[in-house]
Amino acid sequence: MNRLEAKYLRTEKFSNKNFFIEIKLYEGGLARGRCKCKRCAVEEKMWKSNGYPLLYFPSYHWITIVEWKEFYNCFPTDKTARRWVRRVMQHSFKGLHRPNGEIDHDRFEMEYDRSLSRSREYYCLNAEQLLTMKRCLPGFFYPGTFRTECDRCYSDVLRISSKEKYKNFSPPAHPVGYRKYLNGNLRVPFKRYFPIEVLKAFLQEFDPKFYTQVCEERTIDDCNIWLEYKFLQGEKPEMRIFVQDNNYIDYYLPNE
Repeated sequence: MNRLEAKYLRTEKFSNKNFFIEIKLYEGGLARGRCKCKRCAVEEKMWKSNGYPLLYFPSYHWITIVEWKEFYNCFPTDKTARRWVRRVMQHSFKGLHRPNGEIDHDRFEMEYDRSLSRSREYYCLNAEQLLTMKRCLPGFFYPGTFRTECDRCYSDVLRISSKEKYKNFSPPAHPVGYRKYLNGNLRVPFKRYFPIEVLKAFLQEFDPKFYTQVCEERTIDDCNIWLEYKFLQGEKPEMRIFVQDNNYIDYYLPNE
């Protein structure tokens, strides 16, 4: 990953009897902005609608959606300002808006993955898939169970990755350690390292279709793979698989 300061592109400004709005646009789809109310009555409506007069769009992250909504709520009764803001922010959203100004979360998530050179897939697992995981990834599950619960108040997600930093984690593997884990006396996050070749072989057998997609979208010989798995009481086992290129550009907003 190469972190680069996003280059400033231009500033868009808007003014009418209610608001002054300024939005600065940067490469990589990033933006920051502010609005100022010109009338006290308008400002009161803005706060009542949970509006916040500052816009901060540093990445395609779900938190960014929350901040965007707070900024967009500043203009509950000014349709002209709302249309202008939506038009300018096409720089960031690239058609991800619905007609009512809401964000299409599925498309936004896809754009987030694209910006990070990442592919992902979700699974609701069946018995055959669990057995495939157990066979291809020895030692992945807790001893004697497919579940991930530790006690009533605490649950964990099992994570494995080909990233080098995961070599530093050593989860409890001995049955005694596992019993302590279940009793809540051992609070060690379950993270474990698997070589990239093992994870690629697993993915190719577990989901050939997704593996083919990854080979087309990612640099399969220079990437990382990680899994997140959970199986709670009363729920079905779930897993997410991520594949990300090692070399990609991650833009960040410059300080002001």
